[in-house]
Amino acid sequence: MKVEPQIPDLANLRNISGWYALRRFFTGAGPREWDQYALVVNFIRLVDLARDEYQNGRARVYDFWNPEKGRALAGMARASGHFESCVSTLQRAIRYLEIIRGYPSFPKSVKDLVPDSLQVLQDETKRKIRKLRNAIQHLEGEIKRGAVKKGDALFLAPGQERVELGCHYILYSDLAKWISESHECSSKLCDHFASASSISSKT
Repeated sequence: MKVEPQIPDLANLRNISGWYALRRFFTGAGPREWDQYALVVNFIRLVDLARDEYQNGRARVYDFWNPEKGRALAGMARASGHFESCVSTLQRAIRYLEIIRGYPSFPKSVKDLVPDSLQVLQDETKRKIRKLRNAIQHLEGEIKRGAVKKGDALFLAPGQERVELGCHYILYSDLAKWISESHECSSKLCDHFASASSISSKT
């Protein structure tokens, strides 16, 4: 019987950072203040990276569960690395989004694109991401101080429905939802600044 992992496909989410870079180069799209531009461009870049790492991890998990590929163990090791990067990158992207929302010099029209009702900005969501990210980033310290015993998890494990490390886990369905929501914000910010640049260039 063929086992099918439950990992939503995010292939429909287009790369925003490349398109934004072109608009910036040809039309000057984006905030004119350098600090504002740095916040927006890094948020957009990190969302694309999180999405790419998610898709790469997804592909390797499906390779493993594909009987024609004979349970590619090397693929699962690669999937672990991709999802590690995805979780850590998503946490950074959320931090940029929080700063954009609260940044004093951004106009209300920008902050309105990042409503505080977003699921990705909720405390429970941030807690789950932070806990798993910390478990990933601090594992070597746990090993060094003897806190990891025989039988304990040694790396992030991609399962059929979730990624987990020890007692910390995130469902693929939630991870896909948070990336999609962040991507929507990225797209709206890009479109907003492209429009603002177009308007200002005509006046």
